[in-house]
Amino acid sequence: MDELLTPCWDAEQEAKKELLKGCPMYVLGNKSRINGAVQMCSKDVMGRVSGFFKQDFWILPSSIHEVILLPAGEYGEDAGELARIVKDVNDTQLAPEEILSYHVYRYSRLTGEVSIAA
Repeated sequence: MDELLTPCWDAEQEAKKELLKGCPMYVLGNKSRINGAVQMCSKDVMGRVSGFFKQDFWILPSSIHEVILLPAGEYGEDAGELARIVKDVNDTQLAPEEILSYHVYRYSRLTGEVSIAA
């Protein structure tokens, strides 16, 4: 997973990379790698991811093509720090038309719903 995320970080962002180090990350998209972030809108897909994680999880919009999933129990409850990372990546690494959102989302295993966390 690290090799997929490495291009998103430069030397000045090493602290942010360190923050997420050791935290399992999964990329959700589609086979064509085009407009795959829409998968986060599928109740079936989110339910299957929840079954895999067996807990709530964070959804970080990486681009319109994919989102990054982090198990909530592995990372913690600081959605604000995750939102700062999303903003930094959006502002420095993506073309405006590739930006999906500046929000961080959380999937609740209990309710089966995605909500804006930050």
